Amino acid sequence: MDAADRERMLARLRDVVGERYAFADPYEMRLYQYDASPETALPDIVVIPATSEEVARVVKICTDASVPVTARSGASSLAGGTVPVEGGVVITFARMDRILEIDTENLRAVVQPGVVNLALSQALKPLGYYYAPDPSSQGACTIGGNVATNAGGPHTLIYGVTVNHVTGLEVALPSGELVQVGGRKSAEAIGYDLTGLLVGSEGTMALVTRIWVKIQPLPPVQKTLMAVYP
Repeated sequence: MDAADRERMLARLRDVVGERYAFADPYEMRLYQYDASPETALPDIVVIPATSEEVARVVKICTDASVPVTARSGASSLAGGTVPVEGGVVITFARMDRILEIDTENLRAVVQPGVVNLALSQALKPLGYYYAPDPSSQGACTIGGNVATNAGGPHTLIYGVTVNHVTGLEVALPSGELVQVGGRKSAEAIGYDLTGLLVGSEGTMALVTRIWVKIQPLPPVQKTLMAVYP
């Protein structure tokens, strides 16, 4: 993207998210050129939307201009998943970090993609519940990133990986449309499992803007055991 194209794109994106939350200064963007992998690449522009609607509008602008989009949240990926391949626009979900609903009666929670994995379990603990998928980066990774990579963790030996705990998604399509697949009820419904298709797709098909997840009752007893082998 040349300088003139970048300025035009930046102006359009600022119309959506505000001047403060769309920037192209190389020094400001250094934070967004890497994740937990060895890969590094500087984006052309960084955008920080606050709502699903802003995400959809940003994606539409990028699609119309044939500008690649890279989604970013906790940036704990060890595989370079949040690093742009060739410039383009990085959309970070740092401002979309709210737990929208906790429904203990139906064992569900609704979260934005920037919610940290551990923060969800901490919010659930006083109510007697927790969120089972627990990657090793639980204190830094986000539910949105977990959905993108279909993350797991030690509890997956019993409860399964992320796809087994997501019942619905709201996503922004390249066309700028916001679409909901699945929802509060189980993902095992009649028809194609679009939720399962999107979980683990690494942002290549759509950007996740809202997530419905299952929650589990806390076990009555927790014990740590160590096995010693000769």
